[in-house]
Amino acid sequence: MSMRQWLVRLLGITRKERIHSELNAEIEAHLEEAAREYEISGMTPNAARRAARHRFGRVGEIKEQYREQSGLPSLESLWWDLRYSARRLLKRPGFTATAVCSLSIGIGANTAIFDSLLLKPLPVENPEQIVLIRPTARPGTFCRSHAMGGA
Repeated sequence: MSMRQWLVRLLGITRKERIHSELNAEIEAHLEEAAREYEISGMTPNAARRAARHRFGRVGEIKEQYREQSGLPSLESLWWDLRYSARRLLKRPGFTATAVCSLSIGIGANTAIFDSLLLKPLPVENPEQIVLIRPTARPGTFCRSHAMGGA
């Protein structure tokens, strides 16, 4: 999808009501034109409108397809999911408080561990001299310890 198409869709989200009213007006214009053609061919006005609707197809499905193509479905879906989640969380404040506290403790603990183990240097004088002791294939004997990174 090109950048222009993304911008058009993004603007479509902000002007949704106007776009939908334009779509409704366009569908109505098509239906009136088709009904006029049927009336000219000799049908009664009610029969002409029914025939025009039948020829045009299901209006609701057409509108839904247009909505899916005109906006950014992933953003709209995310927005509806966030609204639904907020409503559900506001209905159960005890569960919400428990969930927020659990997430806060988990995120805080992981951040502290990541910061202390991976971002700060080890608290030893010569970290390059740290050795690794590993077992050999024969139980009871060990190979000489080597500096990490060495063979």
